[in-house]
Amino acid sequence: MTKRETAVNCLCCGQDKPSWDYSPGSHTCTLCSMLPIDQAVIKARGTAQREFLFATQTKQGRKQARINAKLEKYKAIGKRCTACHHLKQPEAYNACAPQPDGLQPICRTCNQVRAQLVKEPGGLALWHAVRDGLRKSSPEGK
Repeated sequence: MTKRETAVNCLCCGQDKPSWDYSPGSHTCTLCSMLPIDQAVIKARGTAQREFLFATQTKQGRKQARINAKLEKYKAIGKRCTACHHLKQPEAYNACAPQPDGLQPICRTCNQVRAQLVKEPGGLALWHAVRDGLRKSSPEGK
């Protein structure tokens, strides 16, 4: 390829080929254009599936790397429970996939207390009172 020619990605096979290898107005290379339609569809589906798998695997890999980095940090200094404000090890939290660190924001013990209190009549107000008491007992007293 010379400097003037640009590489174009074929929508069928997914390969970068020079612009002269395409018919005017076509997005598939001449080799893919000559394929019978059923073979071209199978080839295009395979290309799309490979691209999709690559995109999702790299996204999941990046998320898992972030989670692992946060877990290492939590093992060193601990994670702060949003209910009692105590720093606790990551093993004290349940898993929660949507969270950025993969852990619930409330520790297991606080979560159990909250679940029991909320079931009772007027339990939400009772939970808030208990939670405020737990926060005052934290090292920062917040």
